[in-house]
Amino acid sequence: MALLAAVGLAPDGLTPYEGLPEVTPIPMSALARPGADPATVEAAFTAVRELLA
Repeated sequence: MALLAAVGLAPDGLTPYEGLPEVTPIPMSALARPGADPATVEAAFTAVRELLA
């Protein structure tokens, strides 16, 4: 059993289980590696924000 984010379809072989209590949302943060291209970092962060919105 694992607690996974519900974004999109479940991977093959995994089945959602509905009988558990709700979980409290937690903050999420993302960091880019030092030296990463700023445009690439911003594009990646924007894509993740849109996916999670």
